[in-house]
Amino acid sequence: MTVGDRLNRDYFEDLQSTLSAPQTNSFSVRILYYLDYLYLKKIFSRKHKRDGLS
Repeated sequence: MTVGDRLNRDYFEDLQSTLSAPQTNSFSVRILYYLDYLYLKKIFSRKHKRDGLS
């Protein structure tokens, strides 16, 4: 048996054990929010100018 044969066999054995494992129900929510650096920089520079901090 070569290393390649062993890897293929282990992969399919792992796949079989994964598929035969009991199924669990799960629900997940993911919220991603990206901040725009240039937009925030513009907002903060306006605030500093308005407050006389620049």
